[in-house]
Amino acid sequence: MSEKVNYSDLITVIITTYNRFESTKKAVHSVIKQTYTPVEIIVVEDGTDSGIETWLKENNLNQIKYIKHDKNKGLSASRNTGWKNAKGNYIAFLDDDDIWKPEKLSKQMEYLYSFDSEKLNKLGVLYCGNEIHYSDGRICKRTSFTNIGNLKNCIIKYGANTVPSACIFPRKVLEDVSGYDENLVSSVDHDMWMKLAVAGYDADVLNDPLVICKAPVVGKTMMTSVEPRIKGLKQYVEKWLPVYREWFGRKNGNAYGEKYFAWVISMLASERIVNGDLCGGFKAVKEIFSFSKQYLYNIYIISKLVIKKILSVKIPINIKNIIHSFIKSR
Repeated sequence: MSEKVNYSDLITVIITTYNRFESTKKAVHSVIKQTYTPVEIIVVEDGTDSGIETWLKENNLNQIKYIKHDKNKGLSASRNTGWKNAKGNYIAFLDDDDIWKPEKLSKQMEYLYSFDSEKLNKLGVLYCGNEIHYSDGRICKRTSFTNIGNLKNCIIKYGANTVPSACIFPRKVLEDVSGYDENLVSSVDHDMWMKLAVAGYDADVLNDPLVICKAPVVGKTMMTSVEPRIKGLKQYVEKWLPVYREWFGRKNGNAYGEKYFAWVISMLASERIVNGDLCGGFKAVKEIFSFSKQYLYNIYIISKLVIKKILSVKIPINIKNIIHSFIKSR
C-alpha cells in the first residue's frame, strides 16, 4: 500500500455527477486511495437520483460531503456549488467518468510546494497529463502540453488546451474570477482558461499522466446533442469575441473566433460520423460553413479530425503516435 504524504494545505476534491452511479463510485474510490492528506471530498449531484447518496451512507463514507441540486443546473453550477462549500485552500475537480492514479494529488502538490512566492502568486491553475484508456485497459492516447506560463500568451500562440479532471486551482483564484460561468452550456473549461488569461494568471503543468479517462466507444453517443452543442459554442464565441478582437485586431479576432468554432464543431462532427450518425455529422459540418468564413481552414480541420477519429478507434499507441505526429506536422 502506498504511503500517505501529509502536507499543510487542505485540498478539496469536488466530484460532479449527473446520473452516473457506477462510474461515480470508481471516481470516489480513486480519491479515497490518494496518497496525499489532508483531503476533503465533496460529491455534487446535479438533480438526479443515481443512488450515490445511499451508496455513500451504506459504505459508511461519512467523511464525504454530499450535496444535491433540486434540479439539473449544469456542470458550471455544480462546480461552483462544490468550491463555494469547500474548506480547502486548493480545489481539484474530478468528472464522474474519470479516475485518478493514487499519487495524483501528492505529485502535484509536491511540485507546487517547490514554487517560490512570486511564481505561486501568479499561478491560476496547475494541471497534469492524462491517459485515455480502452475498456480493456490498453492506452489509447496520452496528452501533450502547450499551455505553460502566461495563459494569455499561450492561448494567443497555441489556443486553449485543457485536460479533463487534471486541474488544481488556488481557491483565491476561483474567487477572483468569480468561478464558472453558469450561463454557458458549452466550453466551460476553455471559458475558465480565458477568465484566467484575462486576469493575468499563469498555468503550470506536471508532465505526468495522472488522470485516466475512457476512450470513446464506437456506436455509442459520447457527446451532447448537435443542436445544443452548436448553440452553446456560438454563445461562448460571442462572449469572448471582444477579447479576441482586442488581442488580435478586429479582422484577425473574428477569424480566431470562427476557427475556434470550426475546430470544436469538427470534433463533434467527426464523433458523429465515425459513430454512424451521418445526419448529425453533416448537420454539424453545415453549421461550420454557416458560421465560419474561413473556408480553407474549415475543410482542413474537418478532414484532419475525421481521419484522426477513425484512426483512434483501436490502433496500438506506438503506431498511432507516429500517425498523429505526421498529421500534426502537415
